[in-house]
Amino acid sequence: MNLPFETLVMVALIGAAVGWLASQVASSETGFGLPADVVAGLVGAFAGAFAAPRLGLGPDGSELALLAVALVGAAIVVAGARYLADVWASQVEPRADAEGRPLPPGERPARRASLLPVRAPRISEEERSRLWMRDT
Repeated sequence: MNLPFETLVMVALIGAAVGWLASQVASSETGFGLPADVVAGLVGAFAGAFAAPRLGLGPDGSELALLAVALVGAAIVVAGARYLADVWASQVEPRADAEGRPLPPGERPARRASLLPVRAPRISEEERSRLWMRDT
């Protein structure tokens, strides 16, 4: 697919603007930071722009439909990147306090609850029947 240079520039501007806006709107504790948000916006915008004709959007090939799909693609990729950053950050155990001093192992706070489901540990049939007998 050949897009005119002006359209590519508009798609890039939309992606960068979505990434920048996401970094300004969200708190500084979430996400990977401004550069990563802008890159995620660019990737999403170009993915949306190149996928639009293949999805049958914008049948007349209008640039407005293409730019709208680029906007949606950028927003989806930025939101997904921020979600993954939050999930990954919740798995990291803090090793320092707010001033940067190391915490002793006994004083480290508990991990935040993960957004991913936790699988229950497997127990044997003997243990299950022992627990059942104890509860009845």
